[in-house]
Amino acid sequence: DVARPRRGRADEDDPFPRSVLLREDEERDGHGDLGAQARRGPRRSRLGHTRGITFTSPVDGRVMFVLPMGDHSYVGTTDTDFAGDPDQVQISPADEEYLLRSVNAIFPHARLSPEDIVTSWSGLRPLLAEDPSTHPDAISREHRIETGPLGMVTVTGGKLTTFRRMAGEVVDRVFQQLGAEPVTAPTEAEPLVGGEAPSWDSFRQSGLDLGLSDTTMDHLIRHFGTETAAIVNLVRNDRTLMARIHPEHPAVAAEVLQVVRRELAVTVEDVLARRSRCLLLDARASIEAAPAVAAILAEELGKDAAWQS
Repeated sequence: DVARPRRGRADEDDPFPRSVLLREDEERDGHGDLGAQARRGPRRSRLGHTRGITFTSPVDGRVMFVLPMGDHSYVGTTDTDFAGDPDQVQISPADEEYLLRSVNAIFPHARLSPEDIVTSWSGLRPLLAEDPSTHPDAISREHRIETGPLGMVTVTGGKLTTFRRMAGEVVDRVFQQLGAEPVTAPTEAEPLVGGEAPSWDSFRQSGLDLGLSDTTMDHLIRHFGTETAAIVNLVRNDRTLMARIHPEHPAVAAEVLQVVRRELAVTVEDVLARRSRCLLLDARASIEAAPAVAAILAEELGKDAAWQS
């Protein structure tokens, strides 16, 4: 997150921008606010939708969404002020009630209750708050770029959907600070890793021919694109790697090796939360899958039995 081009320095989207700014300028007034967001994931069959749906909550008129996420429905979000320990952010009973009331009003046949929730997650994002009393719903999602007295270039606010524009503007500011001419980055026209092919049929069929299931191949292509070929090759060389990490999740052992070797995964949480997304889809299944994932990681990374436990 921190770049040091000769004498420039950039800090991008720290969820606690105030603390970073104060390290550079102790006299500065903080201008950031923290919003905690909560999301829930029931089984998609309960709602019966196949596409993403945006609606306004009948509870308070806020914009919400229900998105298909594999076999689950991804329901969100809430916005709540947060001033505590970032390691302790979690969905509250009030957040849960709000999301359930909202989605049940739009899908009355679902009759969702807390028992239908498979998993939930929440996180922090920085917001620009000119007035500390402003409710998170009313705070702008625009971003601001500033240069501090010691040369720190900081971007605060913004949102995920504008990350490319924010990054480009920060880089331009750093170039300006260094007295260099900004260059046009080619990344806007370049596909992400795995997105180079116009069709996935051949990748899918190669896995099916080895005995991988339809659901596993759909999962791999959705997450890895053309990189699926590398995972299929691992299975071709060692058929034990086609075993699922959990009976209820389509990820396989070969996928764990792939993310360790190519995507810098080094912990069980890296694999289950940040790569396979198993933790976001089914927390119970992830807990049950953790020992098997730890064993694969330990062998690949040369860890001992104590590390696995």
